[in-house]
Amino acid sequence: MHSSQTMSTITRISTVERLGHWLGRGWRVYARGERRMAAWLVSQGVPDAGVTVLLWIVKFGVLAVFLYATFRVVLPLAVLAVVAALSVSDVHTEEDKQEWSFGGYNLDELRETPGYDPNFYGDAAHPMYHRD
Repeated sequence: MHSSQTMSTITRISTVERLGHWLGRGWRVYARGERRMAAWLVSQGVPDAGVTVLLWIVKFGVLAVFLYATFRVVLPLAVLAVVAALSVSDVHTEEDKQEWSFGGYNLDELRETPGYDPNFYGDAAHPMYHRD
């Protein structure tokens, strides 16, 4: 091996691992702050049970605000997506009807005309249709 081809000894961590470290640090900061808040409340004369209940009320409050905000954003987007999908499917069916209209005939009427050739019209559903 030449000196220019030596392997690097630098260890690189993935983005997912970096995200995990970041979330872990955030959780530790939160837990430390919660412990400090609980200790301060106890020093102010609030009983331990009261501190526990108060912290759980705050946690449920934060969860409620998070869920409210999530549904304020997600629910309208979901409704919009459903409406858009339905409108696209309606447009598609109208295009299909127009696509199979040949000279004033629809596909069923066209199949009944004398000399109808399904290969000429690309009618793959017809039993006489064959691909070349």
